Amino acid sequence: MLKKLRSFNKGSAAGPTGIRPSYIVSAIQVQNQTSTLEILTDFVNHLAKGLVPSDVQPFIAGAFLVGIGKKDGGIRPIAIGDVFRRLTGKCLAFTILNDANNYFLPSQCVSAPGGAEAVVHSWRSLLMEFEGNADFAGMKIDFVNAFNEVQRSVFLKECHDKFPQIFKWVNFCYSQHSLLFFGSHIISSQSGVQQGDPLGPFLFCLVLQILITKINKELPSLSLNSWYMDDGSLFGNICDVLKAWDIIKLSGPELGLFVNAPKCELILPSGNLDCFTIEADIKRIQGCNMDILGSPVGSKAHCEDWVAQKLLRKVPALFDGFNSLDHLQSSFLLLLFCASFCKIVWNIRTVPPDSISDACHKFDVLVIQELEFLIGCGLPSHSVLQAQLSTKLGGLGLRASKQHSAAAYVSSIFSSKELIDRFLNKDSLILNSHIPDSFAAFNSLVHSDSKLTPGMTPTDQRMLSLAIDKQSLNSTLADLNVLDKARLMSCSMPHANSWIRALPIANNKLSNLEWSIIAKRWLGIAIFEDDHLCSACGKQVMDVFGHHAVVCDCSGDRIKRHNAIRDCLFDSCVAACWAPVKESPFLLAGSSERPADIFIPNFSHGKGLVIDTAVTCPLQRTSLHDSSRVAGFSCNKYADEVKSKPFRARVESEGFDYLPFVVESFGGFSEGAIPFLNKMTSSISTRFSVEKAVCSKSLYDKLSICLMKHVARSISSRFPENF
Repeated sequence: MLKKLRSFNKGSAAGPTGIRPSYIVSAIQVQNQTSTLEILTDFVNHLAKGLVPSDVQPFIAGAFLVGIGKKDGGIRPIAIGDVFRRLTGKCLAFTILNDANNYFLPSQCVSAPGGAEAVVHSWRSLLMEFEGNADFAGMKIDFVNAFNEVQRSVFLKECHDKFPQIFKWVNFCYSQHSLLFFGSHIISSQSGVQQGDPLGPFLFCLVLQILITKINKELPSLSLNSWYMDDGSLFGNICDVLKAWDIIKLSGPELGLFVNAPKCELILPSGNLDCFTIEADIKRIQGCNMDILGSPVGSKAHCEDWVAQKLLRKVPALFDGFNSLDHLQSSFLLLLFCASFCKIVWNIRTVPPDSISDACHKFDVLVIQELEFLIGCGLPSHSVLQAQLSTKLGGLGLRASKQHSAAAYVSSIFSSKELIDRFLNKDSLILNSHIPDSFAAFNSLVHSDSKLTPGMTPTDQRMLSLAIDKQSLNSTLADLNVLDKARLMSCSMPHANSWIRALPIANNKLSNLEWSIIAKRWLGIAIFEDDHLCSACGKQVMDVFGHHAVVCDCSGDRIKRHNAIRDCLFDSCVAACWAPVKESPFLLAGSSERPADIFIPNFSHGKGLVIDTAVTCPLQRTSLHDSSRVAGFSCNKYADEVKSKPFRARVESEGFDYLPFVVESFGGFSEGAIPFLNKMTSSISTRFSVEKAVCSKSLYDKLSICLMKHVARSISSRFPENF
């Protein structure tokens, strides 16, 4: 129950009762209210059994209605159902997932992981096999307003017969009319499934399965009869395809399924238009160049042009929208999460890498140009390579689609191979001539230990991309000078990257100047025009990269930064209910020294914990060469020599444990710090009933932003024009 409750997107809207999912999550989190969760579980079970009075059905099963514009100018009605209706639907959908897969496959793949990709790959295999064959044809089927027209009486009967375990709830929601609230209007919902109901797609597929079964029974020789909800795919002998088309036209209306001929397509691999007659308003595709489920299939020229028209042409306008926000941190996060690698990943998973290599290159160029616009300067080649690394390896996560296209395609093929084979009733790899070239393309980008060999079946794109990133990191390091090596090694430390993905809320919000300085420093880009005398100390040279500002002992910046990190850590200890004491005195007998920036009484085994915080820079001459070879050398050396050596034995002799908590100026932590923070997040998670991963991200984000913000301010205060 709690898992499904947390699965709602943050900010999910309320339905007719006015209750948002976040309200219920907050109620459960307050003082760890397990009784609230138990009551909620009982109530959802009560709903699932259909025991709620029918008088409230129009409201619980009702929804607020929102009209979303379609590309063709039509309107897609989205129903924002009541939270309890959606929560019950989510729970029930989870319980029947495996049974639904067993029932629908191989003809319907909406519940199967990788189902949509399998459909695309199946089409490509068939068109490659039957290219130029005048005896075969394919069809793409589309219905008119399918989800809103499907017959309720039909899916109620099918649900009762095939999935009785959820019938009582489905019957409660759809056996009588519910109310849809659209502004000041109230509309009676009398047909179809509500788009927004977690069970809606499943109920639609129940009805569609009747039609599919009829086609399979009467035309068993069809090469392909596969459906992804209301997107149908038929392929086979021309006579069989035409008969299937007739079955759909004749049998569909009694189920509420009416073909939308102008949106249907006839694919003729031979290019012959005169082999038979069919409705004139159906679009004819001559040859093997087509698209299915938002992915192009066909020649390289067709695939390149398709991606250019559907994606590349729209990207500049999208980036202009980001730039209009006038907040660099927000604009970058939108670029990272909405318009970079994730924007094209569907295409590179479903199209062979050599078929869209040019489009991928152009897309990657556009992404880097947008990053340059945000940062405010051009990127040298080493900075581009770093920006395209994953954040875990010191990059910005703006992966190059061309570089990772082979990994994406290969993992998609093998992860969906079982489905493809079931669709085609044959071994699909025999028909796929792109696999050897994709293996070769991938192998050219990775270390010999990670190369793919014939017979391997890689399915995890993350692991394949990680191998590419690691090799790219090593190649980049090999070409850098000692200073940049040390910088990149420090950036690649665990959790150093937290500032990159931190959402700009409350104290995590960065000003435009702060974000620009942080990004330039991270990527090794000059911040100042020329080296100049530091305006704060007046003694040392301020290098163009701002590194001196981090270690300059004038103007109190180092003290402010230290205290900010200490306070951020202290606040988290308070949230963990550890009763921390800041700058606790008299811990060392006969000494006024205060080694404890934070003291936690009774931390472990009856002993208190002395936490001694510090920030150090890995680019200092004393540790530069070692930092360029070993990530974390600087902070661990500082922890051992500057902190532990003078204080550990003395603190432990007083009966306390000692933890030097040292942070590198790029965000990496000394040994012992991360286990401590993990224990802290576990305590906070338990106290507030919040997922541990959420607590962990929040803590690392706060520490990272706090550090980077003060580093940026120490640099910005040393611009010559400010003095």
